[in-house]
Amino acid sequence: MANIGFIGAGKVGTTLAKRFVYQGLSLTGFFSRSFASAVFASKVTLSKAYEDLKDLVEDSDILFLTVPDDCLKETVEKLTHLPISGKKLVHTSGVYSVDDIFPNREDFQVQAVGLHPLFPISDKEKVWETIHKATFTLEGDKGLVALFSELLDSWHFTYKVISPSLKSKYHAAASISSNLYCALVDESLSLMQQCGFDEKEALMALKPLMMANLENILEKGPKLALTGPIERNDICTVKRHLQAMKTDFERHYYAQSALAVVSLAQKKHPQNNYSLMQQILKDI
Repeated sequence: MANIGFIGAGKVGTTLAKRFVYQGLSLTGFFSRSFASAVFASKVTLSKAYEDLKDLVEDSDILFLTVPDDCLKETVEKLTHLPISGKKLVHTSGVYSVDDIFPNREDFQVQAVGLHPLFPISDKEKVWETIHKATFTLEGDKGLVALFSELLDSWHFTYKVISPSLKSKYHAAASISSNLYCALVDESLSLMQQCGFDEKEALMALKPLMMANLENILEKGPKLALTGPIERNDICTVKRHLQAMKTDFERHYYAQSALAVVSLAQKKHPQNNYSLMQQILKDI
């Protein structure tokens, strides 16, 4: 594959670049709003830190846009004033499509593709070692989708080609499984702390429950893995949960989450009548 340049030297850009070098690809280097970040990324990938975006563009055949989502359109606008004809652009946004960020790319004789790793990239230094476990999604111009499909196939990476129009729905799904899950655990920790646990003790106490449940979900799917008082239609237990909570926020948070669990329980047990459970939760 031709020379690759990165615009953006944060966690995503540095992680992908390090993995690409490991897989044998050739990098030109990095341009970043923070030159110090570009220098760091260039050192760990044995490439170059660029102070001028134009120089990076001229030296690169493929440009990875690994900037924050809110900066994508601004970055593309800057590129339209540079010699980008014939270049291949790759963005890594989970929520935006190539059509969102560069709808008139044909006018500039540019092809573009979205390459998104479904993975928590939490640092610049270690995640590159495990990112091969991620599922990547591809969307965009057919030629580039085919090019990156072939590349990921050769690395034995898992990927899925999706429609550009579905990016927001796809990213919402990822956020629910990752970010919203963190909020649910945080609320659980808050309740445990009210019972006398400190955060470390609460995490250790909940870990076996959480790990076993997650393994069941991944093995069986959420419907078959579902257990607990809502699935059992145990109204008295749910009432006691609600009574035990100190604040309206806690009760409403529990009730809204529990209503989603009721819907799942109904799928698992269509013969059961959960209407009273639903009404109790809706009345909170």
